[in-house]
Amino acid sequence: MKVIRYTIFDSDQFGNGAEKRTAQIGEILENYTIQCLVLKKDDNLNIRVRDIFKCFINVSLQISSIIPISYFKGIKRLLRAVRNYISAKEQLSHPFLDNINVLLWECTRNENFFVPILAKKLNKKVVAITHNLESLVPNQISTISFQKAPLWFEEEIKMLSKCNMVFCISKEETYILNLFNINAFYLPYYPTKTIEDRLLLIRSKRIHKTYQNNRKKIIMVGSADNQPTILGMINRIQFFSNFEGDEFEFLVAGFNTELLNDFVPKSNKKYILGTLDLAKLEDLLVETDYILIHQPPTSGALTRIPEMLIAGIPIILNFPSARDFFNMDGIYIYENDENFLELLRSDIKKIPVLPIKPEKEIKQFIQKIRSFEVC
Repeated sequence: MKVIRYTIFDSDQFGNGAEKRTAQIGEILENYTIQCLVLKKDDNLNIRVRDIFKCFINVSLQISSIIPISYFKGIKRLLRAVRNYISAKEQLSHPFLDNINVLLWECTRNENFFVPILAKKLNKKVVAITHNLESLVPNQISTISFQKAPLWFEEEIKMLSKCNMVFCISKEETYILNLFNINAFYLPYYPTKTIEDRLLLIRSKRIHKTYQNNRKKIIMVGSADNQPTILGMINRIQFFSNFEGDEFEFLVAGFNTELLNDFVPKSNKKYILGTLDLAKLEDLLVETDYILIHQPPTSGALTRIPEMLIAGIPIILNFPSARDFFNMDGIYIYENDENFLELLRSDIKKIPVLPIKPEKEIKQFIQKIRSFEVC
């Protein structure tokens, strides 16, 4: 079987959350011998202005079957949507795609809202793989109505409802879409085999290391180019800056975390390690007592949670960060700063139970895709 993967994301198992999710999907498809033609969304195709106006009425009618024209904030946004539609049609209408009837849509941001109807006009089934519900990400702005999240949630629901099925990274998002009668299924993140093996090696080292009765080491790890992540990091940096005790060693590390230097006072910069190479990061994970995660309410699910549990590291996190991972061994949730300190000072089990790979959900994902093979 062959499928088209229409995406904007690079596949990088060592990258950010979106790139890791893309790598996971690629490995699953490869393991089940489903051939993929990866089609990177191209916004740089040379579309002439006269072609946009020539197709304007026809394309606008098709667009309105998903998003009412009244939603668009100004004629420029509608013209841009028509241009993007023409651009995507050029890519998806190529003759070498004619015999592939399944499109995995992995760039479900609302500037691509027309993909489901366009793909169906080309006789393709559309399977959306959402990285998160974009309209529920704090401060995320709609490219259609120019409203801030969550005020454009209805736009995203209208878009996803046109897909044949949708796969979500969290249980909560799957449930929400089911409430709107969208054919949604759950496919949690689990790292690729290469990453899993590295994490298991960290776990083994942690099991055999000797724990000292010194200050507890607490580390925040993440990509600071993700807004919920950087907001949470700043929040905890401020907490530890105002904390008068010396019983904890707090550090922040990860891709682009050096950017935090622009957001915190000079005295707080001592906490920031910045971007580390893999070897240094893995050494840090062996030595730490806890991983700390703090985010404002948002959507999706954090890829580093299953990774850190595989590595054998307990995770202390605030309630919004725990989405999709409630009631799991190794997950310790706090509601406020007082509760946070209680957890830090408590006797937390050193090595969490190894999480189980979601084989059932992976098989369901493959079965649903294969159900379109002879359609």
